[in-house]
Amino acid sequence: WWAVVTLSTTGYGDAIPQSFAGRVLSGAVMMSGIGIFALWAGILATGFYQEVRRGDFVRNWQLVAAVPLFQKLGP
Repeated sequence: WWAVVTLSTTGYGDAIPQSFAGRVLSGAVMMSGIGIFALWAGILATGFYQEVRRGDFVRNWQLVAAVPLFQKLGP
């Protein structure tokens, strides 16, 4: 119980589950909260990465298009 509460940064309150089943249920709720937070963090990180990748592609395309040999070719 101590490890689950510490890992989820829920903290120690005055009202805690007394039964084993209550602790298991509340631990599952805490872990699912961490999972949902990680899911949203991953979605945001993926979005940022895609934007950076798009910027790199445009910059590389502009560099290639500036080469005289490639200026006559279309996209």
